[in-house]
Amino acid sequence: MSLSRRNFFRNLGAGAIAGAAAPALRAFPLSPALEHALWGNSASAAWPEGVATAADPVLLYRNENPYGPSERVVAAMRESAAGGNRYPRTEYDTLVDKLAALHRVKREQIVLGCGSGEILCMAAMSFLKPGKKLVEAAPTFPALGKLAQTASIEVADVPL
Repeated sequence: MSLSRRNFFRNLGAGAIAGAAAPALRAFPLSPALEHALWGNSASAAWPEGVATAADPVLLYRNENPYGPSERVVAAMRESAAGGNRYPRTEYDTLVDKLAALHRVKREQIVLGCGSGEILCMAAMSFLKPGKKLVEAAPTFPALGKLAQTASIEVADVPL
C-alpha cells in the first residue's frame, strides 16, 4: 500500500464515515469471530442488550469513558450532524491553524487523523518497507501489525 494524497484522503473519508456511524452501530453486538479479528487476544465483552450501561465494566483497553460525553459535546455533535453531508475543509484548516499556533509550530508539522490508530499507521507506512521488521508488544492494539502484514512486512511479537 503506497502512501499518496489520494489514498490518504480516501482513507480519511472512510474513517469519517465510520466515525459518524459508530454511535448508531454500538447497539449491535459483534460476533466473537469479529471481536477476535478486531481486538486479537483481548477478552470479548458482550452487553446483555447490546449497549453498555453504568453498571457494566469500563473497558479501558478500548478507550471507553465511564462518564460518557459531556452535554457540551453532545450539543456540538447534534449541531455538526446537520452538516455531515458536507466536506469539512474549512473546519480542518481552522483546527490545523489553531493547533499550530498553540504549539508554536508550522501548520505543515500538524497531522490529523481519525484517532491515534490512523496516525500510527500513517507513520508506520512512512518508515516500514518490505525487508524491514516491525517489533511490537503482544498483546497490543492489532491495527499496526495487521497493516504491516498486509504490506508484506515481517512482524515480530514480543510477549509482555
